[in-house]
Amino acid sequence: MLIIHRRRSNHLVAHRFFLALLLNVGNRAKILQFVEQQFPGADPIDLITRWIEELMATPATMAGSANGNGSLEYDLGEAELKVLHHLLQQRTPEQIVAALREEYDDVESQRPQILSLCESLTGSALFQPLFRIS
Repeated sequence: MLIIHRRRSNHLVAHRFFLALLLNVGNRAKILQFVEQQFPGADPIDLITRWIEELMATPATMAGSANGNGSLEYDLGEAELKVLHHLLQQRTPEQIVAALREEYDDVESQRPQILSLCESLTGSALFQPLFRIS
């Protein structure tokens, strides 16, 4: 329901295209294929990550939004978006922790939160089509 309302309130073609894919396309391979067809030469995972970041930053004009501004159900900062990007690249949670260690200090103390975030993102009804293999 959130995606439907969000799509109705959004007028950017790329965002509407992405939201339509989440609504109507059943799995990761097909979503990536459609993005590649629509935007040849661009990395589909980079585009999807950027669209998610933009959609979170753009308030929707819909009444009754769960969080008051109609944004997507997550409030992802820079590190969280990196985790999402790694997940979209089909990296395991352990590989993601290792990659984050190369960029950030004190990752090991945040390991439980990172693993929880990975589980939350991959299990989210919103993002599930991006992680569904078949």
